[in-house]
Amino acid sequence: RDLDRDLAQRLPPSPHQRDVVFAVQKNGSLIKKHHVEVTKKPRFFRFDELGKFVLVAGQDSDKLQIFSFNTFDGTMELQSTLDITVPVCIEFIN
Repeated sequence: RDLDRDLAQRLPPSPHQRDVVFAVQKNGSLIKKHHVEVTKKPRFFRFDELGKFVLVAGQDSDKLQIFSFNTFDGTMELQSTLDITVPVCIEFIN
């Protein structure tokens, strides 16, 4: 079963693009903590190595957003937006 497709069919269309933050419980279940508005058509996201920042690539907006990530409560706060043509993948190179 394609869970993403099933979920998308049940959700009403939205003009908003959101990343949702979930907390993993000890029993493995997920609890929704909150959501944050992100760039149009978020194609890819990645945490930095320390888990303090989340980068979001917006395929249709030509934007890369950098959010700070609070590891205590899971909140995200926009720190910067970069103009990058069709960002679809984020990789860190050492």
